[in-house]
Amino acid sequence: MSGGWMRTRSGGRFFPSNPRPEDIEILDLASGIARECRYGGQMPGWYSVAEHSLLVAQILPEPLKFQGLMHDAPEGLIRDMTRPNKVLLADYRELEDRVWLAVASRFGLPYELHPLVKVADDAVLLAERMQLFPDDRDDWSIKGTPADVTVTQMPYDVAEAEFLTMFHHLTKGMYR
Repeated sequence: MSGGWMRTRSGGRFFPSNPRPEDIEILDLASGIARECRYGGQMPGWYSVAEHSLLVAQILPEPLKFQGLMHDAPEGLIRDMTRPNKVLLADYRELEDRVWLAVASRFGLPYELHPLVKVADDAVLLAERMQLFPDDRDDWSIKGTPADVTVTQMPYDVAEAEFLTMFHHLTKGMYR
């Protein structure tokens, strides 16, 4: 295996330059996104990628809930990045895509998410904006209607546990 690697919470090794399905563990993903703050940390209080993912899954129809839960899973290994930065950093988008392919292969997800997942992601983002940034009047250029969800800003350990609970429920315990 070439390139650098990082130690994961489960004790494994993850090679960002060559992400492989067999190196992907749900504990590592859940732990990483539960400890990753949305909006680059530029917000009042704490709000994790894991809680965001739970809310996206919550508003999707049953057949798409797993896709919604996992849509930001790569960020558990390569960190979150704000949308404006993703646009500027093509290499990050390529890395994110490679990690997604490994995650999708590991957990039987489609390589291309259903379009409603993006709609739900944006709807949750609009709800987050209203609840976390109520005085913000800038144009975020996000189309759609805010989701009917409540952002609770749960602590990272709670977000991780709830993410893992929903993961095991949706996969019916198929993965450890």
